[in-house]
Amino acid sequence: MVRSWRGTMVLVGLLQACSGATGEPTRAPDTPADPAAPTSGEAAPGAPEGAPEAGPSAAAPAEEPAADPGPEAPPPAGVFELAPEQAVAKVADRFVLWGWSGDSERYAFSTYSPGQGGRACDDSVEFFVVDAGRDAFVKGAYAEHAYGPEGDEVCPEPHPHRAHDEALPARLAEHGIIEGQVGTRLALAPAGEGRWSVALPGGTGELAFWVTGDARPAEGQEGNGYRAVLSLGGEQLVVEPGTRRRDWIWDYAPQALFLAPDGAHGLLVVERQGMGYEATHFTFMTNGFVLPEAMR
Repeated sequence: MVRSWRGTMVLVGLLQACSGATGEPTRAPDTPADPAAPTSGEAAPGAPEGAPEAGPSAAAPAEEPAADPGPEAPPPAGVFELAPEQAVAKVADRFVLWGWSGDSERYAFSTYSPGQGGRACDDSVEFFVVDAGRDAFVKGAYAEHAYGPEGDEVCPEPHPHRAHDEALPARLAEHGIIEGQVGTRLALAPAGEGRWSVALPGGTGELAFWVTGDARPAEGQEGNGYRAVLSLGGEQLVVEPGTRRRDWIWDYAPQALFLAPDGAHGLLVVERQGMGYEATHFTFMTNGFVLPEAMR
């Protein structure tokens, strides 16, 4: 078992906002107590898995207790994490926002996956760096750590989560990302069907969010997309146009909104629901953007 805090699948309680193309949202995004304050240590490391085993019977000799590996290291200050609650999502990734670059133009995040459950040794991690102004991945920055396609019964070392965490400092440094510098999280408050009020620097604005396409694509059909628009007064910013469809994804929900330290660049964290191995697979993605002057 990997003891790294990043390698452990932390399942924190989070209410998910799921809005269809037409229909009432079923769950709302998590909202911080103080929307103006930067996130710091947003999620705690998970508790040890499993309950203590019963003691040995009188007929059997007692086994030597396993050595206590000690407490897990706390996450770095400022790192932001998201994961669907276990009761809702049986197959769920964990999202970690590492931080922004010094010029606030790029940000980095990782998604830790426990796999689809169809085979052993299916864990993986993906690492991304996004150019917020273009809402596009930085060329050459993507990295993935995963086991081989054969899915061994006895998982070889290193575990993908551990391999990713060991390589992470060098990758962040290569792209000028400051770990823990996630900027300011903006509160999202439900304001009606497919709408959330947002405390933007220039005033109270609104995020409109709709799923585009069929509610649940049948096997073989293209997946759904979503449209996200920020507005303040007469100013609008299209964060996601709703024209891009993603295979096997049928639902999306906004989860968190961040502004970079410069107060201009930002990102929207979106949770996705799609086809997994005999279960719904919950994953995460982001949209980068630059706020118009009227919204700052």
